[in-house]
Amino acid sequence: MRELLFIDPHFVSRSPALKSILREFPESFDDFDRVEVWAVECDFDHPKIHFDPIWCPFKSWYLVSLWYWVAVHLRYFWRFFVMRHPRHELVQATNYYCYWADLIYFHFSFLAYARVIRQHSGVFRLSLSMWIVFVTHYIQEWILFKLATPRWWWVVSRRLKEESACEAGPGLRFAVLPNAYDGERFSMAARDRHRDEMRKQLGFSSEEVVFIFVSLGGLERKGFNLAAQAVGLLSAGGRPVRLLFVGGPTEEPMDLKPFLSSYGISDSSFIRQIGRVKDIERYMAAADGLLFPSFCEAFALVEIESAALGLRLYLTPHYGSEMILRPPMNGRYVPWDAEGIAKILAEDIDSGAMMHSSGEMGEALDRQGFLAAIRKGYQEILNEKARESFLEKQ
Repeated sequence: MRELLFIDPHFVSRSPALKSILREFPESFDDFDRVEVWAVECDFDHPKIHFDPIWCPFKSWYLVSLWYWVAVHLRYFWRFFVMRHPRHELVQATNYYCYWADLIYFHFSFLAYARVIRQHSGVFRLSLSMWIVFVTHYIQEWILFKLATPRWWWVVSRRLKEESACEAGPGLRFAVLPNAYDGERFSMAARDRHRDEMRKQLGFSSEEVVFIFVSLGGLERKGFNLAAQAVGLLSAGGRPVRLLFVGGPTEEPMDLKPFLSSYGISDSSFIRQIGRVKDIERYMAAADGLLFPSFCEAFALVEIESAALGLRLYLTPHYGSEMILRPPMNGRYVPWDAEGIAKILAEDIDSGAMMHSSGEMGEALDRQGFLAAIRKGYQEILNEKARESFLEKQ
């Protein structure tokens, strides 16, 4: 019987890190007879799944993450080193949650984030609590690269894979496995269906050029200040432009005034704000372009989904942008400064390029492509482990 031990605190369909894998459940785990899940929460009830919960007294994401990280390593050490229980055929963990895992599913790098903070030292205004969070994650990830024993790594973007391979050293197997988009929800046809209705609902005129910015949080890291400043400059110059902000921690719109005022933005009349929504594709359909001047990502799903809808992409050269942006076909790179961004946006508005939808998807995967890639990845790892086991018995 082939068994997979899956280690992630949130084995739930809403998890951003596991969305692509769990959306294809159970086909994504067809190579295993049983999947044991060590998680704080699990919303899958299936005969193949054995949920072995890790109790956690906290609700804060940081405290949950830290508690889970400690609890997983204590449980693993007790069961497999002290009690000598048989080990699973394959142990898979997300990021740094288990240093004894065979396979790491790597979604975000704090070592890379540290490099970005050093490069843009005047931008980030991390509070003491956020510095503590950052340093903790940095140490956890440093241990993963320098002291841990994973042999296989699935990384969501090519550039992050290349830098991670350099950090980890020789002899490890790295492969790119980007997040997948749902082609039924995110397509140019879907945009055509929703566009007129949503522009009317949101109060956008036919003359206005609308840029969308989507984020659940981390506005500073994702460059929302640059997006707001750039569109604000265009608006102040008399251009009919709007910035649609969708997201935040809840369904209620965030109070953006303190954040905007800290960057000298007092007039936010050009911003239309919506809280977190489930049908994000309908709101994205109202826009003409995605403006996402982030400082650090891995491969942001919003970029993939925007490209699938036919929105023009305006991205800084952050991690993952090389996977989706194909200038000038589906967008342009923008610099990390508001005036430079505004200049590029103005050029495309004046030239009419803003209205061009290419449908170019770069190296993104749809659901079928992702399922084929993950099945192939599991099979290659299992076949190699089987060969090694056979040779050891000779």
